[in-house]
Amino acid sequence: MASETVLLPDLLARWPWPRQINPKGRSAAILSSNWLQSFKPFKSSEAQLAFDQCDFGLLASLAYPTLSFEGVLTGCDLMNLFFVLDEHSDKFSGPMARESLDAVKAVFQGKLRTSRELEWVGATIARDFWSRAQKHGNQYFEDYFTETFIEYLDAVVDEAADRTLKHVRNVVDFLSLRRRTIGARPSFALLLLLPGMNQSVIENPIIRRLEHLCIDMLCLGNDVVSYAREIESGNADHNIITVACHEYGFNTSQSFHFAAEMSAQREKEFIALTSLLAVNSPEWHYAECLGNWVRANDQWSYESARYFGDRGLEVMKTRRAIVRRLTQ
Repeated sequence: MASETVLLPDLLARWPWPRQINPKGRSAAILSSNWLQSFKPFKSSEAQLAFDQCDFGLLASLAYPTLSFEGVLTGCDLMNLFFVLDEHSDKFSGPMARESLDAVKAVFQGKLRTSRELEWVGATIARDFWSRAQKHGNQYFEDYFTETFIEYLDAVVDEAADRTLKHVRNVVDFLSLRRRTIGARPSFALLLLLPGMNQSVIENPIIRRLEHLCIDMLCLGNDVVSYAREIESGNADHNIITVACHEYGFNTSQSFHFAAEMSAQREKEFIALTSLLAVNSPEWHYAECLGNWVRANDQWSYESARYFGDRGLEVMKTRRAIVRRLTQ
């Protein structure tokens, strides 16, 4: 595979939600990082250091700017849990993913711990995460989180099965799965920790549609920034750029343009729908949080070392990134 320099589309050039950050986030991120490290989730100190440099606490601080200290701490814990599961499951075969993630699922189904579950650190971390989160949660949060996190775990198993079979989905089928593997809905559950949020808010038809649009923008944005990293690791089949190349015969730049057009369509509808909500209503505040989530994910992608190392801010400014061209 040859390398090429491409211009990454700026998907949020006209996005009206500005960058925000929780002033309590840095303190919460440090506590959460120490908590995670106590489980020794990686086999080497180098792997742990690489994980820490991704600064998942920063993502939580950007995504939940108005949560209390306890709320943003739960957010930091959740982001750490997500990405531990991501780092491990990316190496799993379909059957291995099912066995390991079923152990995690058992935590949220209220099943007792077994010695088999203890064989994998992901289940142990998940159990402690849930114990910590429930201390500061409410029933709305617990119910919505449990439902959507189990949905996420099942989707990761499906992704692993595709990887084992080297199966690249078409765009429609891919997005159906990607909307679940990104873990957005369980992340949104933490918004129910804000004052005035309840079940009726998330059952509002406009909110449901806004969530769907937000999730699509998160998927598209993440796939644009993560593509080069995933190509390098040989794990880029679960990415809209690869999918578009495969289905339509696009080159890399054409696939980036395709993703940008899809995102722009969703952006237009999202902004139009938010204008239908009564200002300062619980639904309006929830929609504002969704808009912020899109901005937060984009900012973190460049401010952390996750995708571009120490060049993130430079890439954000120049939009120039080096990717490896897929063999057609």
